[in-house]
Amino acid sequence: MGMLAIHPDAPTAAARLADALEAELRGAERRRGRVVWALPTGRTVLPLYEELLRRHREEGLSFARAVVFHLDELWPTPPGGGFGAFLRERLLGGADFREENLHFLEGAADEAACQAVCSEYEARIRSVGGLGHVVLGIGINGHLAYNEPGSSPDSRTRLVRLLPSSRLAAGAMDPAWQDVRHALTLGLGTILAARRVSVLATGEAKAAVVAAALQSRPYADLPASWLQRHPAVTWYLDEAAAAVVASRPVSR
Repeated sequence: MGMLAIHPDAPTAAARLADALEAELRGAERRRGRVVWALPTGRTVLPLYEELLRRHREEGLSFARAVVFHLDELWPTPPGGGFGAFLRERLLGGADFREENLHFLEGAADEAACQAVCSEYEARIRSVGGLGHVVLGIGINGHLAYNEPGSSPDSRTRLVRLLPSSRLAAGAMDPAWQDVRHALTLGLGTILAARRVSVLATGEAKAAVVAAALQSRPYADLPASWLQRHPAVTWYLDEAAAAVVASRPVSR
Protein backbone atom coordinates (compact mmCIF):
# COMPACT_ATOMS: atom_id res chain seq x y z
CA MET A 1 0.00 0.00 0.00
CA GLY A 2 2.80 2.42 0.76
CA MET A 3 2.93 4.76 3.71
CA LEU A 4 -0.16 6.85 4.44
CA ALA A 5 0.30 10.30 5.97
CA ILE A 6 -3.20 11.60 6.63
CA HIS A 7 -3.67 15.15 7.87
CA PRO A 8 -6.61 17.33 8.89
CA ASP A 9 -6.55 19.58 5.83
CA ALA A 10 -4.82 20.27 2.52
CA PRO A 11 -2.37 22.95 3.78
CA THR A 12 -1.12 20.62 6.50
CA ALA A 13 -0.65 17.74 4.07
CA ALA A 14 1.28 20.05 1.74
CA ALA A 15 3.42 21.34 4.62
CA ARG A 16 4.40 17.81 5.64
CA LEU A 17 5.48 17.02 2.09
CA ALA A 18 7.42 20.30 2.12
CA ASP A 19 9.17 19.02 5.27
CA ALA A 20 10.34 15.95 3.36
CA LEU A 21 11.64 18.00 0.44
CA GLU A 22 13.37 20.43 2.77
CA ALA A 23 15.07 17.56 4.59
CA GLU A 24 16.44 16.31 1.27
CA LEU A 25 17.79 19.76 0.42
CA ARG A 26 19.40 20.17 3.84
CA GLY A 27 20.99 16.75 3.48
CA ALA A 28 22.35 17.65 0.04
CA GLU A 29 23.88 20.82 1.49
CA ARG A 30 25.63 18.87 4.25
CA ARG A 31 27.14 16.33 1.91
CA ARG A 32 27.70 18.88 -0.91
CA GLY A 33 25.58 16.79 -3.22
CA ARG A 34 22.31 17.37 -5.03
CA VAL A 35 18.73 16.22 -5.16
CA VAL A 36 16.99 15.16 -8.36
CA TRP A 37 13.26 15.78 -8.41
CA ALA A 38 10.41 15.41 -10.88
CA LEU A 39 7.67 17.95 -10.13
CA PRO A 40 4.06 18.30 -11.31
CA THR A 41 1.63 20.96 -12.41
CA GLY A 42 -1.85 21.36 -10.97
CA ARG A 43 -4.00 23.09 -8.38
CA THR A 44 -3.34 20.39 -5.78
CA VAL A 45 0.34 21.25 -5.54
CA LEU A 46 -0.10 25.02 -5.27
CA PRO A 47 -0.10 24.94 -1.43
CA LEU A 48 3.09 22.88 -1.56
CA TYR A 49 4.84 25.35 -3.85
CA GLU A 50 3.61 28.32 -1.83
CA GLU A 51 5.00 26.74 1.34
CA LEU A 52 8.37 26.00 -0.27
CA LEU A 53 8.64 29.58 -1.48
CA ARG A 54 7.71 30.88 1.96
CA ARG A 55 10.54 28.84 3.46
CA HIS A 56 12.91 30.23 0.85
CA ARG A 57 11.92 33.85 1.58
CA GLU A 58 11.55 33.66 5.36
CA GLU A 59 13.87 30.85 6.42
CA GLY A 60 16.60 30.91 3.80
CA LEU A 61 15.84 27.52 2.28
CA SER A 62 18.04 27.20 -0.80
CA PHE A 63 17.16 25.26 -3.94
CA ALA A 64 20.55 25.69 -5.56
CA ARG A 65 21.27 21.97 -5.20
CA ALA A 66 17.97 20.85 -6.77
CA VAL A 67 17.90 19.32 -10.24
CA VAL A 68 14.32 19.47 -11.52
CA PHE A 69 12.55 17.60 -14.31
CA HIS A 70 8.97 18.51 -15.01
CA LEU A 71 6.54 15.63 -15.31
CA ASP A 72 4.55 16.44 -18.40
CA GLU A 73 3.76 19.07 -21.00
CA LEU A 74 0.83 19.78 -23.27
CA TRP A 75 1.55 19.10 -26.93
CA PRO A 76 1.62 21.27 -28.85
CA THR A 77 2.05 23.76 -26.04
CA PRO A 78 -0.49 26.62 -26.38
CA PRO A 79 0.93 30.03 -27.33
CA GLY A 80 0.22 31.41 -23.85
CA GLY A 81 2.34 28.72 -22.22
CA GLY A 82 1.77 25.30 -20.72
CA PHE A 83 2.89 23.28 -17.76
CA GLY A 84 6.53 24.33 -17.91
CA ALA A 85 5.49 27.98 -17.73
CA PHE A 86 3.19 27.14 -14.81
CA LEU A 87 6.05 25.52 -12.92
CA ARG A 88 8.32 28.49 -13.55
CA GLU A 89 5.67 30.97 -12.47
CA ARG A 90 4.49 29.13 -9.37
CA LEU A 91 7.79 27.81 -8.04
CA LEU A 92 11.00 27.89 -10.02
CA GLY A 93 11.08 31.60 -10.77
CA GLY A 94 10.56 32.56 -7.14
CA ALA A 95 13.63 30.91 -5.64
CA ASP A 96 17.31 30.28 -6.32
CA PHE A 97 16.99 27.31 -8.64
CA ARG A 98 19.87 27.24 -11.11
CA GLU A 99 18.82 27.41 -14.72
CA GLU A 100 21.28 24.73 -15.79
CA ASN A 101 19.56 22.33 -13.37
CA LEU A 102 16.08 22.78 -14.86
CA HIS A 103 14.80 20.36 -17.49
CA PHE A 104 11.60 20.73 -19.49
CA LEU A 105 9.82 18.64 -22.06
CA GLU A 106 9.79 20.48 -25.39
CA GLY A 107 6.13 20.94 -26.20
CA ALA A 108 6.91 23.00 -29.29
CA ALA A 109 8.57 20.07 -31.08
CA ASP A 110 6.83 18.87 -34.22
CA GLU A 111 5.39 15.37 -34.22
CA ALA A 112 8.28 13.87 -36.15
CA ALA A 113 10.71 15.12 -33.49
CA CYS A 114 8.73 13.99 -30.45
CA GLN A 115 10.31 10.56 -30.19
CA ALA A 116 13.78 12.10 -30.22
CA VAL A 117 12.73 14.70 -27.63
CA CYS A 118 11.43 11.97 -25.33
CA SER A 119 14.48 9.76 -25.78
CA GLU A 120 16.77 12.70 -25.04
CA TYR A 121 14.77 13.50 -21.88
CA GLU A 122 15.25 9.93 -20.66
CA ALA A 123 18.97 10.25 -21.42
CA ARG A 124 19.17 13.43 -19.35
CA ILE A 125 17.54 11.63 -16.42
CA ARG A 126 20.08 8.82 -16.70
CA SER A 127 22.93 11.32 -16.92
CA VAL A 128 22.15 12.66 -13.43
CA GLY A 129 21.87 9.20 -11.92
CA GLY A 130 18.11 8.78 -12.23
CA LEU A 131 15.23 10.45 -10.42
CA GLY A 132 15.64 10.66 -6.67
CA HIS A 133 12.14 11.83 -5.75
CA VAL A 134 9.02 12.08 -7.91
CA VAL A 135 6.18 14.25 -6.60
CA LEU A 136 2.80 13.40 -8.06
CA GLY A 137 -0.82 14.35 -8.00
CA ILE A 138 -3.44 11.84 -9.04
CA GLY A 139 -6.08 12.37 -11.71
CA ILE A 140 -9.76 11.61 -11.21
CA ASN A 141 -9.34 8.80 -13.75
CA GLY A 142 -6.29 7.46 -11.90
CA HIS A 143 -3.63 8.89 -14.18
CA LEU A 144 -0.14 9.71 -12.93
CA ALA A 145 1.56 12.52 -14.83
CA TYR A 146 -0.27 11.95 -18.15
CA ASN A 147 -0.11 8.18 -18.07
CA GLU A 148 -3.76 7.64 -18.87
CA PRO A 149 -5.73 4.44 -18.18
CA GLY A 150 -4.27 1.63 -20.26
CA SER A 151 -0.66 2.77 -19.83
CA SER A 152 1.94 0.06 -19.39
CA PRO A 153 3.85 0.02 -16.08
CA ASP A 154 7.01 -0.26 -18.19
CA SER A 155 6.25 2.83 -20.30
CA ARG A 156 8.83 5.57 -20.72
CA THR A 157 8.65 9.24 -21.71
CA ARG A 158 6.44 9.55 -24.78
CA LEU A 159 3.68 11.39 -26.62
CA VAL A 160 0.18 10.38 -25.47
CA ARG A 161 -3.41 11.17 -26.38
CA LEU A 162 -5.41 12.75 -23.56
CA LEU A 163 -8.78 11.47 -22.43
CA PRO A 164 -11.69 13.93 -22.20
CA SER A 165 -11.61 13.89 -18.39
CA SER A 166 -7.97 14.95 -18.40
CA ARG A 167 -8.67 17.72 -20.88
CA LEU A 168 -11.50 19.01 -18.72
CA ALA A 169 -9.24 19.04 -15.66
CA ALA A 170 -6.58 20.96 -17.57
CA GLY A 171 -9.21 23.40 -18.80
CA ALA A 172 -10.25 24.10 -15.23
CA MET A 173 -6.77 25.57 -14.67
CA ASP A 174 -6.58 27.42 -18.01
CA PRO A 175 -9.39 27.40 -20.60
CA ALA A 176 -6.84 27.32 -23.43
CA TRP A 177 -5.51 24.00 -22.17
CA GLN A 178 -8.80 22.14 -22.63
CA ASP A 179 -8.44 22.20 -26.42
CA VAL A 180 -5.06 20.42 -26.38
CA ARG A 181 -5.49 16.73 -27.17
CA HIS A 182 -1.99 15.37 -26.58
CA ALA A 183 0.85 15.63 -24.08
CA LEU A 184 4.42 14.58 -23.52
CA THR A 185 4.78 12.69 -20.26
CA LEU A 186 7.23 10.80 -18.13
CA GLY A 187 6.30 7.13 -18.36
CA LEU A 188 5.14 4.92 -15.53
CA GLY A 189 8.34 2.94 -15.85
CA THR A 190 10.35 6.14 -15.47
CA ILE A 191 8.36 7.09 -12.36
CA LEU A 192 8.58 3.64 -10.81
CA ALA A 193 12.37 3.66 -11.29
CA ALA A 194 12.71 6.69 -8.96
CA ARG A 195 14.15 6.05 -5.54
CA ARG A 196 11.25 7.74 -3.79
CA VAL A 197 7.69 8.73 -4.77
CA SER A 198 5.28 11.06 -2.97
CA VAL A 199 1.63 11.52 -3.92
CA LEU A 200 -0.26 14.61 -2.75
CA ALA A 201 -4.05 14.18 -2.95
CA THR A 202 -6.59 16.43 -1.29
CA GLY A 203 -10.34 17.00 -1.39
CA GLU A 204 -13.33 14.71 -1.45
CA ALA A 205 -13.28 14.48 -5.26
CA LYS A 206 -10.12 12.37 -4.99
CA ALA A 207 -11.39 10.00 -2.27
CA ALA A 208 -12.69 7.22 -4.52
CA VAL A 209 -9.68 7.09 -6.84
CA VAL A 210 -7.23 7.23 -3.91
CA ALA A 211 -8.96 4.28 -2.23
CA ALA A 212 -9.00 2.31 -5.47
CA ALA A 213 -5.31 3.00 -6.15
CA LEU A 214 -4.37 1.84 -2.67
CA GLN A 215 -6.65 -1.15 -2.29
CA SER A 216 -7.30 -2.70 -5.70
CA ARG A 217 -4.90 -5.03 -7.42
CA PRO A 218 -2.53 -3.20 -9.82
CA TYR A 219 -4.09 -3.04 -13.27
CA ALA A 220 -3.70 -1.04 -16.46
CA ASP A 221 -6.99 0.85 -16.30
CA LEU A 222 -5.93 2.45 -13.01
CA PRO A 223 -2.36 3.69 -13.56
CA ALA A 224 -1.95 4.89 -9.96
CA SER A 225 -2.43 1.32 -8.75
CA TRP A 226 1.02 0.44 -10.13
CA LEU A 227 2.52 2.47 -7.29
CA GLN A 228 1.85 -0.56 -5.11
CA ARG A 229 4.91 -2.06 -6.77
CA HIS A 230 7.19 0.72 -5.55
CA PRO A 231 9.06 0.15 -2.26
CA ALA A 232 9.14 3.78 -1.12
CA VAL A 233 5.83 5.58 -1.74
CA THR A 234 4.24 8.03 0.68
CA TRP A 235 0.66 9.24 0.19
CA TYR A 236 0.12 12.72 1.67
CA LEU A 237 -3.65 13.00 2.10
CA ASP A 238 -6.10 15.26 3.84
CA GLU A 239 -9.05 13.77 5.69
CA ALA A 240 -11.37 14.35 2.75
CA ALA A 241 -9.19 12.46 0.25
CA ALA A 242 -8.68 9.63 2.75
CA ALA A 243 -12.35 9.32 3.64
CA VAL A 244 -12.93 5.90 2.08
CA VAL A 245 -9.50 4.36 2.62
CA ALA A 246 -9.86 1.36 4.93
CA SER A 247 -7.64 0.89 7.99
CA ARG A 248 -6.06 4.28 7.69
CA PRO A 249 -3.40 5.38 10.18
CA VAL A 250 -3.57 9.11 10.89
CA SER A 251 -0.57 11.43 11.09
CA ARG A 252 -1.06 14.68 12.97
